Amino acid sequence: MRIEKFGLRETIGGVLSYLAAGIRPILRVGIKEYCEKNLILPEDTPRPGPIRFDDTWYMVDILRDLEDDSGVEEVRVRKGRQLGLTILSTAWLLWGATVSPAAAMVVFPTRDSKQKFSKQKLSPILRRCKDLQGKIGEVKQKERDTLDIKTFPGGFINIASAKSSSELRSQSVRRLILDEQSAYDPDCQGEGDPSTIALGCTSTYQKTRKILRMSTPTIKGVCPITRDVEDTQQLKYHVPCRGCGTLGVIEWDHMKGPPETASGETEWHAQCCGHPHRNIDKVFLIRNGRWIATAEDRSGGRVKGYILSALYAAPQFFSWDDAWNLWVEALKDIQKLKAFHNNVLGEAWEDPADSIDIKGVEKLLEDSDGTMLDPGIFLLTSGIDVHPQHLDYVIRGFGAEQESWLVDYGVIHGDANQKDTWDRLMMKLDRRWPHPLGFDLDVTAAAFDTGGANTQAVHDYVGPLFHRNFICIKGMPGDATPVIGRQTLNNEFGVRVYPVGANTTKARVFAQIAHSINQVRLFEENKISTPYGPGFCHFPRCFWDDPEKRHFFTQLIAPKTRHKAVNGEWRTVYQTTQGVADHAFDCFRYALAAFYWLGTDIDQLATYLTQEASRDHA
Repeated sequence: MRIEKFGLRETIGGVLSYLAAGIRPILRVGIKEYCEKNLILPEDTPRPGPIRFDDTWYMVDILRDLEDDSGVEEVRVRKGRQLGLTILSTAWLLWGATVSPAAAMVVFPTRDSKQKFSKQKLSPILRRCKDLQGKIGEVKQKERDTLDIKTFPGGFINIASAKSSSELRSQSVRRLILDEQSAYDPDCQGEGDPSTIALGCTSTYQKTRKILRMSTPTIKGVCPITRDVEDTQQLKYHVPCRGCGTLGVIEWDHMKGPPETASGETEWHAQCCGHPHRNIDKVFLIRNGRWIATAEDRSGGRVKGYILSALYAAPQFFSWDDAWNLWVEALKDIQKLKAFHNNVLGEAWEDPADSIDIKGVEKLLEDSDGTMLDPGIFLLTSGIDVHPQHLDYVIRGFGAEQESWLVDYGVIHGDANQKDTWDRLMMKLDRRWPHPLGFDLDVTAAAFDTGGANTQAVHDYVGPLFHRNFICIKGMPGDATPVIGRQTLNNEFGVRVYPVGANTTKARVFAQIAHSINQVRLFEENKISTPYGPGFCHFPRCFWDDPEKRHFFTQLIAPKTRHKAVNGEWRTVYQTTQGVADHAFDCFRYALAAFYWLGTDIDQLATYLTQEASRDHA
């Protein structure tokens, strides 16, 4: 047994435990070496049989940090999915149960996740370890029948839920794993942060404790693992370019794939010389890579922080083609885009509303006189925000893959209860716009907000126009509310009213604008051939130059996000910049809701209209 630094008495106690159990002590065996001989993965795992680290070589240094004599007290890992890091924590537990017995605890976000780990992952592996056969016991306490404790000579493994404060503080432990820490409730049963409660169990072993925090990130600003890793040297795995040998990080900005889904076509182009690498190269890259610090170490080596995206996953588990396919789909859905950043890139989701500024929006301006539609537009929708003394409207054009253009914007001043005010608005919505392919388009659908002080007026003027696809809408709270839901008739005059997801539409608009700005940046850096494509937002420069319309852009980026804990969960709240209205922004997202309400297959429509125009000109 490797002589540890935690004192003679504890070392002798561990040896005596081995002898008493009839188990032969294993001398100077590290976690990797021990597990390669003893860790056998079950048949229902992606790669059953004895564990191998050739295609997960990034684990080796982390495993070394977790050994008793490494000098590292705490390891923090911000990660993507499909990297096999659950095996890493299991390997540590297995090694600790045989080579260096001690009390350990693993904390999971929920009771279901802890029981799944205990029954489906840990138990089958422990049963296959010859050194522990017949030595593992299970304790089930009636008063806490969901608490699993696996005992072995010299220690135990306590598998706990972050939702139970009693489980978190049940026993003192020398080894602690906080699994998916960022998914923990911010407040455990009114007693505070569950991570802090669990860390209290290690206080008895101040000089010898080992702590492993692992998690995919969540929302920037409230994500624990992101905050914890930012306080470290932020080690990133650098791999050698097969073109020139220079070490570099595999980053998403340097991935290139086809416009649609990929099949063996996605490549990573090294930052150094642009040499292309394909999935077949991943094992070589990982096997020959190494961790390099990207920030200053302020802990004196006591804490190690690692950052690893799913782009490093073994190709048979998660390929670059898999990532590219998810990316193509994510561009169409804000929730998928958020999941892509968290689970694939291993990055905290930064709400686009907080990262967009007026200079970024200015990059999206294009020359247009406002009289002729862009040839990429095949459908027009409108969003109207109703106020007592004015009606604000936006007309948006949509093309293939939800590429969009701002076509018109304006403010109709006047009493919202008067017919004259509405007549002037309808003149704007009745306009027909000439298309370069030889046909005209008008507004196919329009969404009118009813949530203000003039609900009755909206019902009166818009209700009878349902045959024109002019609909009444009302904002609904919640991060997961659909863009637009089913109609309701819960009003005095039986007017159809459609619920619109307030946070959902706001997040989707900001994500598309942020994506567009990033595409322009990549184009300016010669990393992509064109910035345009799925979800790109175009804005006319003539609006920027018009003093009466330029305020559209300041209103467009007025809302900013805040996050607050409500009943143990983080909620997103949008707050408008002080002194700046957000009417144009609301109109912009209402037009998006009208587009979704139509349910039109925009790709099919674009193809059809283009073909019809070609026949007419033939």
